[in-house]
Amino acid sequence: MISRILIFIKNIFFIPLAEKYRKELTIKINRTNAANLSIISRTFIILQLITIAFLIINQGKPLFIPSNIISFERYVVLGFGALVIFLLITKLEKDIPKNGTGIVAAGIIFIVFVLAWCAAISLLDQVSYGQIIVYVAAMISIAVVPIFQPYIIFPIYVAVQSVFILLIPMFQPSPDIVSGDIIYSTMVMILAVVISRMRYQNWVKVFENEKNIEEKNDELEKVNTEFGKINEKLKKANEKLKHLSQRDGLTNIFNRSMFDKTMNLEWNKCQRHQLPLSLVMIDIDLFKKLNDNFGHQIGDYCLKQVADVLVFCANRSADVVSRYGGDEFAVILPQTNKEGALTIAKRLQENVSELNIPEIDSQLSQSLTISVGVSSVVPSENSSIEELIKNADQALYEAKKTRNDIQFQSIDKHLNSVLVTDDLNSYSL
Repeated sequence: MISRILIFIKNIFFIPLAEKYRKELTIKINRTNAANLSIISRTFIILQLITIAFLIINQGKPLFIPSNIISFERYVVLGFGALVIFLLITKLEKDIPKNGTGIVAAGIIFIVFVLAWCAAISLLDQVSYGQIIVYVAAMISIAVVPIFQPYIIFPIYVAVQSVFILLIPMFQPSPDIVSGDIIYSTMVMILAVVISRMRYQNWVKVFENEKNIEEKNDELEKVNTEFGKINEKLKKANEKLKHLSQRDGLTNIFNRSMFDKTMNLEWNKCQRHQLPLSLVMIDIDLFKKLNDNFGHQIGDYCLKQVADVLVFCANRSADVVSRYGGDEFAVILPQTNKEGALTIAKRLQENVSELNIPEIDSQLSQSLTISVGVSSVVPSENSSIEELIKNADQALYEAKKTRNDIQFQSIDKHLNSVLVTDDLNSYSL
């Protein structure tokens, strides 16, 4: 039971704060107290100077009569005390983190000085007015201006109030007024302590909330950063997967799947705008014998070289080079008529025949050659993609048939003649 009471009392006069925040909050409170004390002390100095000037010229009365002497001295004391506090705070606030203890001490001195001065004024006023409004106003003001833990404010209030209670009977002859002033001032003192505690507690809560928000924002920023990195990795991985899904693993040109998608896309586009579409089918001559004689590594190398030539020759942005299957390639030529397609096809043959492949050239003194089939059409409802591919493939078949009749050991380096089949609108090279 006693321990609970002690804990309750401790919670009233001591507001807890997380250790990690204590130093930062203390610096923030000291900075605020220093600024407030500087402003209030300057205000007191100005007010006292105005009051003293008014007393000097008050209705032309001599200055050094008893009543004026007392008034003059008490305002001089308040002005001088405010000046001392102002000078002290001005020096201390130059390095608030280092002078934290000094700022707290200056604040306590200021509070004691103001409360004691106001209590003294109220005691002196008992002779003439019988009021303690100055002292009560000071207690409320102290509660709302500086920011201190309740265990600092409460002892100051109690000490000054105790002295006030002991001295007020000496200045106020009426026991009833004395009792009323004691009760009234004590109630105001308790209210002031509660207000001061509420203000400090509110500061602590607001500060803790701000720090929690900052920490959450930092955590969220870290999460967003990590999430961004993960997204970037996923994006790169998706791009790589997309690339791999579209490309032939050996030659790095488009694969059969991309050929089909692109052909459908270009067919619809050319049909919509009534533009020609050409397809070039390519096959490496006697590729099986080449593999058998020189090995699959040389065969793969030849496939790569041919693919590079196709990409080099069909280099418009709309041209699509793909591996159709095995040693067959296909080149889609959008917006290209038969003459343009044949020109590109001949260029393909010429460039392939000029390839330098030492393993083949040095052993058999022969060049790598390709057979080419070309088909060209303006897409319409009366034609189809299947027909275009079939015609190009048929033209390629005719070209290969001519080349395959020649023995591998004596491959002719010259281009075949152009065979035009009007009903198929296809061409063999």
